[in-house]
Amino acid sequence: MKNIFITILCFLSINCTAQLYVSSNSYLYVKDRVLFVNQDINLQNNGFVYLRNESQLVQGLATTTSTNRGQGKVSLFQEGTSDNFDYNYWCSPVGNSSTTTGNENFGILMLNSPTSVTASTPAVALPLSNYNGTSQPLQIASRWIYKFVNSTNYSQWLFLGANPSLLPGEGFTMKGTSGTDTTVIEGNTIQNNPGSAQRYDFRGKPNNGTIPVSVLTNNYTLTGNPYPSAMNVSAFLLDPSNAAGTGIAYYYENDKNVNSHLVVQYRGGYGTFAPGDPATNGIYTPATFNSYNDDGSLNSIGPSSGAVYQRKFAPIGQGFMIHGAATGTVSLKNSYRVYYKESNTLSHFERVATNADSNTSPQDTTSVEIPHLRINTILNNQFTRQIALAFLPQATDSIDRGIDAKNMTTDLPTDAYFFLEEEPYIIQGIAFEQSKRIKLGVKSGGNSNFILLKLSTLMKTKTFMFMTHLIIPTMT
Repeated sequence: MKNIFITILCFLSINCTAQLYVSSNSYLYVKDRVLFVNQDINLQNNGFVYLRNESQLVQGLATTTSTNRGQGKVSLFQEGTSDNFDYNYWCSPVGNSSTTTGNENFGILMLNSPTSVTASTPAVALPLSNYNGTSQPLQIASRWIYKFVNSTNYSQWLFLGANPSLLPGEGFTMKGTSGTDTTVIEGNTIQNNPGSAQRYDFRGKPNNGTIPVSVLTNNYTLTGNPYPSAMNVSAFLLDPSNAAGTGIAYYYENDKNVNSHLVVQYRGGYGTFAPGDPATNGIYTPATFNSYNDDGSLNSIGPSSGAVYQRKFAPIGQGFMIHGAATGTVSLKNSYRVYYKESNTLSHFERVATNADSNTSPQDTTSVEIPHLRINTILNNQFTRQIALAFLPQATDSIDRGIDAKNMTTDLPTDAYFFLEEEPYIIQGIAFEQSKRIKLGVKSGGNSNFILLKLSTLMKTKTFMFMTHLIIPTMT
């Protein structure tokens, strides 16, 4: 009787103070609400929790090791790109559901295509000979499923395919689908795939608790938000217990005008997010697109760049790269989990924009921007490199964790950046002083044109006084 009462209480208030138990062949349906469970979740065989219309599951802050159990499943939606030539970087909010207690591994066969508010059809993993996935039926091209763990080399991407071997907290790449799926789910005005975004139904045991991610000095690892709720990325990056990381996150962006599976025609790059101060939105600079040879080395300069997004809150499923400052471990924790809808402006999943992405809510009115200066430089009349100078009273003239963001792409033959401790940086933070001098570095592989296109600012005073003290050292 006790377990039944708790389940009913959760259904009415969507705020559990103890455990959540769903018996076999039963379900809990949550619509446009946060479901908070202070302790563990027990989903018996064929028991379901359906999170719909931006509902999210948040679990108690005191939990370290997950004790979620049962063969039942949580079901929640996320949309990725519908272009079968473009990658999304993912991090699954669920894992396998078995009799084993705790978080389990994930594989793409745990993805489904919704057919009603509660029913879904499992995705099919296509053979490696298939390059293109399809929307209806949902078929995923498994040849594009990779992970990246503690490396700096293109050749060290690890192939996964359909294998259910992704550890909790490990990110993965996946290309989108072709075609359309006209199915409309209750409460959604957008089809499963209207031609701009592909809806996936993640079904499995919900991840919970502290999830460790190993890092190595000067190496990159693909991770992301591993929970069935939004995650405060700034809190994760700035946590003093995560000092083994540099406190910076890198998001992959594609040039969506390029439609090819050939590596030599790829155009993509990494946008850079520096949280700066936990009370602010942080600063994000867009990717600078470039193309590659078959071995992953740089081929030529791309003609375009990405867009500026808000990155403070990672939506469900979002993957990103982190950089190791030392060999050790960083941890994803329940304390970073928040109920923050993706239709709000501080949370953005990297894909083609949908109608839902343009919505706002009163939740956004309290956002705080870091005073900053954005410098856009046209390189060789082909693409724009944007760098940002942040003004924070706690910033020093040295490298500050979570504030100064190193340039992840150092193989561009022509580039522009801040020159900080003899290294290229995309975002630099300083304490404001009128007499401060800032070094801007430029890199050239030959005769090159560097045009200062635009200085966009977010400052209330003394902007022009500061701008007159910018200096550019000799080309490198």
